[in-house]
Order: sequence, then C-alpha cells, then structure tokens
Amino acid sequence: MHRAPNADEVEINIFGPGYGECCLVHIGGGQWIVIDSCVDESGRPVALAYLERVGVDPAESVKLIIASHWHDDHIRGLSSVLRSCVAAKFCASSALSKKEFLAVLKAYGQNRTIRIGSGAREIIATLAILEERNSVSHPIRAIASKLLFRWNAALTGHGQPAEVWSLSPSDGQYEKFLVELGSMLPSEGEEKLRLTDQSPNHLSVVTWLSIGNYAFLFGADLEEIGTPDLGWSAITLSETRPFGRALFFKIPHHGSQTAHHADTWRLLVEPGAVCVLTPWNKNRTLPSHADVERLVGINAHGYSTSNLRPEPIVRRPYAVEKQIRETAKVRSIRLKTGHVQLRGRLIDYPAPDSVWLSPQACRLADLLKLMKGK
Repeated sequence: MHRAPNADEVEINIFGPGYGECCLVHIGGGQWIVIDSCVDESGRPVALAYLERVGVDPAESVKLIIASHWHDDHIRGLSSVLRSCVAAKFCASSALSKKEFLAVLKAYGQNRTIRIGSGAREIIATLAILEERNSVSHPIRAIASKLLFRWNAALTGHGQPAEVWSLSPSDGQYEKFLVELGSMLPSEGEEKLRLTDQSPNHLSVVTWLSIGNYAFLFGADLEEIGTPDLGWSAITLSETRPFGRALFFKIPHHGSQTAHHADTWRLLVEPGAVCVLTPWNKNRTLPSHADVERLVGINAHGYSTSNLRPEPIVRRPYAVEKQIRETAKVRSIRLKTGHVQLRGRLIDYPAPDSVWLSPQACRLADLLKLMKGK
C-alpha cells in the first residue's frame, strides 16, 4: 500500500531483506513508533524511505524509536533514523553486552583506542545525537514491565489511549549485567579487560503496544533456555507486566527454535493473531524447515518478509561488466527488502484479509512448500 493510513487506522509494517529487521507502527492520529532499523537496496533506512513514500514527515510524526538490541541486523541506519526524527524519544535496553559497554566508554572519551564494529559505531553515533539535543540527552532505559510512552485518547484519532511497554530485559538479566561489569575490571598488574559476551540473547527489548483493549507484541530476538528469571519465561511468569493477549506478534529471533516458548503463545498471543517473522539469510538460514513447520502448526496466519529466493543475477556482456568494475564499486544484492503490512481500524483486528504482502514476502505455509520443493 502506498498511501498514509487514515487517522483512525492502526498500521503495522514489518520490513526484512533476509538480513535486517525494522518495525514501523502507526498507532493512530499521525503518531508513529519505530522499532529497530534496516536499510533498503539503496542503503537508506527503510522506515524513512517508507514514510517519505506515503507523504509522512518523520520529523513531526515519529514519537518513539526503540533499539531492541545492538546487533547489526537490527540497527543499520538507526542513527540516521534518530537524526531525522527530531521529535522522537529514544529507548534502548538497560543491560548491555561487552562490546556495547565498551562502545559507551569510547563515546564518552574513556578509551579512544577500543576497536569496535558497526553495531557499536551506531551506539556512538546515537549517543552523539542525543548529546546534541539538550532536552533529551539520554535514552529511556528499557527493563521488564516498564511503561515507556503514553498517548491520551484525544491524540490517537480513533478515541482510544495507547501505551508502549518494555517487557524485557528481565530483572535477572539486569543483575547478570551488573555482575559482569565487576568481572570486566582487570586484576592487579593486568592491562586487558577480561570480558565474556552474554549469550544467548536475553538483552533484547520485547515491546508491548496496547491501544485501548487491543495489544500488539514485538518479540525482537529474545531467546529462551527454560530459566525462570531469563528470556520468555521471565515475561510469562511476571506479575507486573501488562496482561492480555496480542492480536499481532512479531515472531522472535527469525522463527528459530531457540526463541520458542509454548507459554508465550498460550498466554501472550491470541490463537487467531497475525504473526510475522523476518528471516536470517547470513551464514545459515533461519527459520529452518523444522521451524516453519512448527510455526505453521501453531498459527494459521503466519507470514515471512522474505521467501528466501534470491533475485536472478543480471548477466551483462563481458565488456560491459569489465567497464562497470573498473569505474565503480559493485555490491551484489541478492535479496530485496520484503514488507508485510497490516492495516485497519481497531474493530477490524485481527483481519488476515487486511494483510498486504510485497512480492518478496509470503505466507509461512507457502514458505514451507518452497522449502519442501528444494
């Protein structure tokens, strides 16, 4: 769809090119939130490209940006999104990994010799932007059962109040983070920091959006190992989280078995909810055939932003190829950015027939058929 939603419509956009993820949500009344960021084939953040295409000014309309965690596939272009969305508040996890903590040290001038990757560079760029904005010079820190943002009913266009909550990282994960800060300090006579990355991924910010009596759940990359105070178990066992079941679920961690938790589906997600995943097509493919089979068995309204079929390679005459390579840098793009969109008035949710798919996206049932055909 290529028009802006009406004031009384809720719109959920999930973008994913096979490596990357962005969730862009219109909660009503011209109010938008962005969860994570990825870039399109031109290198532009997909959230900004989409808003520009439908005639929405991100500087005025985006009110909240959430970085669920700082992995490359979730934060590419995030600082550009923040710089464009001047009215937005910024939220990130209260707990950090080793590399993220070191990036913060470097950003604040504690250690300029630290070598960092692209995810950490986004942290530094984001902190620099926040520092420039005197009125919001620090991010909102997400933790379990925390209200991040609220709109009253007069602002939403459909007459319902809206709230955004973080459901993770859990208190147990935050305690682990504090303990690991102590272990980062070197022993006497030791120059290097002794650090270990936290794994699996319990640092992700799971986002709960409530609009009136309706709820929408964005699972980021939170994983599950069966420990009560970590991962999805900590959320489902919480007595302080918002209660209810979601009409929409962004499936966590690319549909991987490592993020599966039966109680999440039973307690947090409506049986007829529309569910979307973004595949991972780097190093190894997620979801696997078994993952898709499991998800299709759980929910009949599942979608993927990518069918995982690469675009055909354009074959040019040898002389043309040679001239291109001699005069320009060539970057191979095999998977285009897919897009799943759910739009409608609240009384129409959930409505699977209101789901729009770009050519690259597909139903999970169809993805399963494609996988079986390989």
